[in-house]
Amino acid sequence: MTSHKIKFAVKLAVVAAVITAVILISSDWIQIFTDSETASVYMLSEQYPLSIYVTDCGSGNCVLIHGESNILIDCGQEKADKNILNLMEKLSVKKLDLAILTHPDKDHIGNMRQVLEKIPADCFMTCENGDYETSEDFQSLLSFIEMQDIPVKYAKAGEVLSFGELQMKIISPTKIYDSENDNSVVVKLNYRNFSSLLTGDISKKAEKDILKSGENVSADFLLVPHHGSGTSSCEEFLTAVSPKYAVVSVSETDTLPNNGTMARLIKTGCEIYRTDESGDIAVVSDGNICKVLVLYNM
Repeated sequence: MTSHKIKFAVKLAVVAAVITAVILISSDWIQIFTDSETASVYMLSEQYPLSIYVTDCGSGNCVLIHGESNILIDCGQEKADKNILNLMEKLSVKKLDLAILTHPDKDHIGNMRQVLEKIPADCFMTCENGDYETSEDFQSLLSFIEMQDIPVKYAKAGEVLSFGELQMKIISPTKIYDSENDNSVVVKLNYRNFSSLLTGDISKKAEKDILKSGENVSADFLLVPHHGSGTSSCEEFLTAVSPKYAVVSVSETDTLPNNGTMARLIKTGCEIYRTDESGDIAVVSDGNICKVLVLYNM
């Protein structure tokens, strides 16, 4: 090949790369990446002031809200701490503004203590329920938090926490339930014109109580309640939320998500993603448009 042809080929390749980068950054498409492009996922998410990572933590929940502030919600299964710590290292997260334990089930509390030992938190939030005294993992976590003098807040429906432009409103629990799952802390995030609803393990009973309270639960993004369980995601609740995107945090070995729940989600017309199929999932937004970044397991 002659030298001028080689130069032309190089220029063409550069132009193609630039065009591809512009498309990735400016379009409102859903982006799908392979493991070989892991760096691109985190680089692209850093282009946006708000990222919500739903990590692949097996049969559990673990969410990192990353932006002007950093908020951890739950910590997945016992071994999921390595995954969330690796993510926070990639994102250069050195401190959490808030750590939330929605409820002390093992698939939510995980190794939160070990995570907080490495990444300190300014504040810890959970819901108030005397039954938690029976949980050794929860008591161990509380003992550590007390030793570190980390302030503890108990979630109260209607309370709003501000993190710069990000507003976090506590939606539930609206009362104390007999069910530990229904006592889950449910939060709605509002960032400019973008909103998301993170629901813990609430059942249809708590969902209907939220609707009765008159709370506006409409959201662009929904973390599906209780891993897509058949006891959650009633049609009235999903209609009220009317999400554009929904993520089910679930393990490959689970019997979840429930087929009926998936059918109700499909009926809303939203795009549905599952951590057992896609690995880590990030929803990023500039406050107006939002994108879903999917990192497939290979």
